[in-house]
Amino acid sequence: MLPPVAAISLVAGCAIGWIAKSRVRCSEAVVVAPKADRDAAAAAPPPPPPPAPVGLVLGAHPVGIGTSTSTALRPLFARPDPLTRATRYVLRATLVRQARACYIATRHRLADLIAANGGSMGLTALLNATKIVSADHLYRILRACESAGIFSVEQDGDSVVVHNTPDSELLCRDAPGSLAPLVLHASYESALALNHLDDIITSTDPTKETAWDFYSPNANFWEWLDQEDQRETLETFNTLMVNITMKELPFICGGFDWKAFLARIGGASPTSTCSIVDVGGGKGHLLRALLDVASFRPVVFDTANMIDDAKAFWKADPPADAEVEVEFVIGDFFDGSTIPAANCYVLKHILHDWSDDKSVAILKAIREQANTVVDSRVMLVELVLDETKPLGPFESWVDIQMLNVVGGKERSRRQWERDVLSKAGFKLEAVHVTGGTEAIIECSVRSCGVPPDTVRL
Repeated sequence: MLPPVAAISLVAGCAIGWIAKSRVRCSEAVVVAPKADRDAAAAAPPPPPPPAPVGLVLGAHPVGIGTSTSTALRPLFARPDPLTRATRYVLRATLVRQARACYIATRHRLADLIAANGGSMGLTALLNATKIVSADHLYRILRACESAGIFSVEQDGDSVVVHNTPDSELLCRDAPGSLAPLVLHASYESALALNHLDDIITSTDPTKETAWDFYSPNANFWEWLDQEDQRETLETFNTLMVNITMKELPFICGGFDWKAFLARIGGASPTSTCSIVDVGGGKGHLLRALLDVASFRPVVFDTANMIDDAKAFWKADPPADAEVEVEFVIGDFFDGSTIPAANCYVLKHILHDWSDDKSVAILKAIREQANTVVDSRVMLVELVLDETKPLGPFESWVDIQMLNVVGGKERSRRQWERDVLSKAGFKLEAVHVTGGTEAIIECSVRSCGVPPDTVRL
């Protein structure tokens, strides 16, 4: 079986190549003109030579030689003829190979090694610092990356010096906002399942929910990540989740008035007495950031293997208010008996990992406890798709990623309300736009009356 990325490139390349050839054949169809027109054409001067084939030469340079891909593609996007459009898709398919080269560079920490050497490094020295055995292979990987603006390869005869670029510096593992975890995740465990994407969309097997289920029939993605031989993969995945959270925190915390929100749901009680449970919150980065803009009682709720890390995180970065005590609760968000009662439950990027049915099950478990507190709220930090517009690149990538690996999905407001919230017994109160990628979906417990055991915390 072909590696996933190779299969994608091959299939896409063949399909688009066929489309391009079909359009050329159509344009070359023989049409017999009247004799007078044929005689006039014969007397006319010969036409100029045909232009270079689109896709071989774009602008002043062949793609990938002496220019970045984005610069080279500008003339391509500006021309509307069908062959050009087909070629554009071919070129996009070949970018998968660039992505694979980028993965190899990240896996072997090439950007880190170059950065540690002052930003530049000779090819031989770089080779000797890695497990790569062929200088030719390393050179070609670097050149493939260079065509996308990642690294700069300076060559003078047999002398080759590799320089970091602003884009390659983002692949350094410890760089602020590093993209290395994303590259490693997307090109390793995610890619393992991509070969089976067609299997899942044509499967009638009710036990199969993702493409991953065909790659790993005996362990779902989360179980696979928890295996001993995947410790490094799990660490990378957790780092990716933290990096994503850190990029979103300014919007989640600053794009919504949490202080006014807590005053609204807390009634006459001081906001400092309101409790917020971060459901599946990992170490609790979100709660820690929220404490900088509002006062409340933070509760980190997650599985046992995450709580120890959470305790270490809060010990290293305690709240400014010494009176704030963090509560750590071990539990399962499918089991309502393990979930504490609270004024507010925050779920960031949790439900998009799960199918509609399982998302409903998670919310029903939370509702068991939320239903006991007056004006309790569930706040979902998620993408809210616009059904009237094409998906953006990030939205489409994440949605297919959910289908590929974990069986979840991205949803529109209508889908959130109809397929998840109403079935779990919640009312969608508002969708708060934060200015970032995600919105905050405010949900209240839907009931015909206040249960007799309801309390205000």
